[in-house]
Amino acid sequence: MFKERIYWKFSAYFLLFGTCVLSIALFLLNQHAQSYIRHSVEESTQFQHRRIDSALNYMVEAAVQPVVGIADSMEMNRYLQAYDEEDHATLNRWMQSILAASVSHYRIELYDESGAVRISYFTNSYQHIRQDKSSHGIQRFVPSELTFTPSHPVYFTQIIGAQNYLFPDGPKIQVMEMITPVYKNGHGKIIGYVGMFINMTPILNVMTSNNNLDLYVVDKDGMIIATSEQTKHGIPTLQQRFDLTDIHSPDQLSTHELTRYQVNYFNNHQGIAVYSRAADSYITTRTKELHHYLFNIVLVVLGFSIIFGFLVAIGPSRTVSRLKRVSKQRNQYMKIMDKYVPVLQTDPYGHVTHCNSAFSILSGYSEEELRGQPASILSFNRGDGQSKDMWDALRRHLPWQGEFHNVSKTGREFWLFSTVIPIHKRGKIDHYICVSTDKTEKKKLELLAEMDSLTELYNRAKLDKCLIQEQERAKRYGTYFSVILLDVDFFKRVNDTYGHLTGDKVLHQLAIMLNKNTRVIDEVGRWGGEEFMIVCPETSLDEAVSVAEKVRIAVERYVFPEVGYITVSLGIALYDVDKTLEQTIDEADKYLYEAKKLGRNRVASRESKVTSISVRRYRT
Repeated sequence: MFKERIYWKFSAYFLLFGTCVLSIALFLLNQHAQSYIRHSVEESTQFQHRRIDSALNYMVEAAVQPVVGIADSMEMNRYLQAYDEEDHATLNRWMQSILAASVSHYRIELYDESGAVRISYFTNSYQHIRQDKSSHGIQRFVPSELTFTPSHPVYFTQIIGAQNYLFPDGPKIQVMEMITPVYKNGHGKIIGYVGMFINMTPILNVMTSNNNLDLYVVDKDGMIIATSEQTKHGIPTLQQRFDLTDIHSPDQLSTHELTRYQVNYFNNHQGIAVYSRAADSYITTRTKELHHYLFNIVLVVLGFSIIFGFLVAIGPSRTVSRLKRVSKQRNQYMKIMDKYVPVLQTDPYGHVTHCNSAFSILSGYSEEELRGQPASILSFNRGDGQSKDMWDALRRHLPWQGEFHNVSKTGREFWLFSTVIPIHKRGKIDHYICVSTDKTEKKKLELLAEMDSLTELYNRAKLDKCLIQEQERAKRYGTYFSVILLDVDFFKRVNDTYGHLTGDKVLHQLAIMLNKNTRVIDEVGRWGGEEFMIVCPETSLDEAVSVAEKVRIAVERYVFPEVGYITVSLGIALYDVDKTLEQTIDEADKYLYEAKKLGRNRVASRESKVTSISVRRYRT
């Protein structure tokens, strides 16, 4: 009997203690689970915001650049002033090319100064490009209602249904028009406009697609423009949907667990914002999972307490269980990182000591091949000043972030955005950890945007970046660089005699020669028309003259298949920290003019003598 009383007494104590521990554990687990759900919703919201930014940024950049480009073209200016048929044909081809560049480009139109349609092309439901002659003369907008500034050269209309424009093809899509003015001779009065209608339906689908969230794209008045599938309810405004009096009030939004994200990509005064909150289906699913999880815990803990009855065993068992969960999560995270996140470890001198599987796959080198090698073995351009910037930061015990241009074992180029972190031991740097993200595909798209389509050289925008980069390097390290401007002599004669197509071929062949006859460190690009620029880093004026002479002689001796011999004139300027980039370019342009003035087929600079050349007669 005594033994039974002790047994029941200990059993009661254990069950009471186990019940208390279980209640506390369930409360904490519930709190942790609720926190996890909130954190998951926050992560989904932040991801959706980044996704929206990325989609809108890509859409705007892909649409603005060609529209502004065609509006700023000489052909557009000539056509709107003289209505030349050749320019009209060129503009037609360009407008069709712009529509074909993206499925979101629905319609592109040219307007006169009153806003009336002059030329109109659209993409039908079969993705075929058609000309809309029936819209000719229709006034799409009132010019006085449009606003343009130097920082906002493109005006965006409000996002509305395409049926509001009464298009002949009657598409059932949401559209937004981008309008940019055409200035007479590039700086005079407005003589016309170029407008492109963007099919916003795919973009709105991206903005409202997330399985974890209810999403609403709303204008400043609360009208719902688009919403996610799980919340389509036929209610036109956000105020009616959530019984709100002020959609901008943080207190009212917080009451309904709504998050507001302002979209600032368009200057159309529509006040587009994205409102989001956790989807009911997501909360319901997670709550059921939580209840199921807690119920299983109750059964397991109570069963464990009743069967074994050892009070002391509960502590170690819970500790071991927690350690296993943490270890499993850690192993899962490490496996994910090893497979998808490139990580490189080096000693304090930059020699590789370890790399994970993701880095090995990306670089093509095994860990054994890289161990002991300098990390710069992967660098595409080992002379890049970026390495100096990185080591300057690391020697000051600071982390560094930047982009690396690398080459794999097989010769494939790849780009990494990396964070290099110094790891300390006893107050000294023991090693460095480099955690990276593969940016190769994004970088390739950026490089395509920096290339001139005709010559396959850098375009002017990229040359501007190169000049600014060299200017910053010169100011920081006290170095210098030279700028060479090159112009084809009598190129107008080539176009007039053989046609613009042959002229384009000559420019393409000349671009190939420039690449072959310049140094690896030189940046070569098309400055405009038949004018090219060579940026020569850390190059004195005399060295730049040598580079220019090499190019001049190579062009002079080359027989162009279509036109025979041509020559070029070159002007050189050395950048000085006391001068601006504009002054340096103007100086190079001045010496280019000097070379042409003295007979062409020459190199001219500030300190060097103008090269005297026996000019080979131009052959037609």
